[in-house]
Amino acid sequence: MTLPAGYAEGYEQDGARYFYQNQPVDICQLDQPQTIGNWNGYSVQIRKFDSYKVLVTVVPGGPNGATKYFARGKNYWNSINRNAGTDAYYNCINVGDTGYGGLVLPLDPNYTPSGYLKGTENDGAIYYYQPTGGRIAAIESKSEALQIIAIAPNPSTGTFTVQVHVANNQPAELVVRNLQGTVWFRKSFIGKGTQVHQVNLGSSAKGTALVSLETQGSIITNRAILLP
Repeated sequence: MTLPAGYAEGYEQDGARYFYQNQPVDICQLDQPQTIGNWNGYSVQIRKFDSYKVLVTVVPGGPNGATKYFARGKNYWNSINRNAGTDAYYNCINVGDTGYGGLVLPLDPNYTPSGYLKGTENDGAIYYYQPTGGRIAAIESKSEALQIIAIAPNPSTGTFTVQVHVANNQPAELVVRNLQGTVWFRKSFIGKGTQVHQVNLGSSAKGTALVSLETQGSIITNRAILLP
């Protein structure tokens, strides 16, 4: 019997011949992250965040020892020292480009993947990480946490939002300064858990801004890039 189109053949131990349909492998399913190569000594993966399939730079040293995943867009592809046989993964990427030296995400800056938390480096770069031991629930319920969760957009032209977490009823200030310490913006408020504050610095503020969240005895600072 002629092999039917679209089928392959096999044989049982007793010699019986059978046919089966070849099912193409969908490499873009990404049930597990795939390592593409490396960049500046860091591993680069293609990883699925919900419905997004995105390149990530894998960096150790996140909160409580977690791994940090920095999302990268399609334009990052040619910067990677890629492993052999990985070129086909390029077509799996379904997000935009990375901008401004990696500081502009290929995703909505307000987006956080399911099962992850979001962190921000001192230069404003956003990363995702997976806390261990039920840490997600713990962070969501800990009112004493003091965090700058996100600055978005970053970079900006002087108008952006700052998402913070301050304990309930805790007096706090959001302060934006230039590198010389000049105060460009100051807002006092009372903590209500996670809040979003609008910052408008006007068109004259350029360069690097230091965004500080201050309470009595505590201060944390991130950076925002202000475009000309």
